[in-house]
Amino acid sequence: MVRKWSKKILIAIIPALFIVTAVWAISQPDPVPVHTIAGDSSNPGAG
Repeated sequence: MVRKWSKKILIAIIPALFIVTAVWAISQPDPVPVHTIAGDSSNPGAG
């Protein structure tokens, strides 16, 4: 029962986390290595 809910929450949180990270990165005046925060070090263009 808890597993089912945690899975639904995880599915809801992950996209929201990416949106928040993107909005936060855009709102920052200085260039910030966002790809390190997002965990996608293989894509430097994301930051």
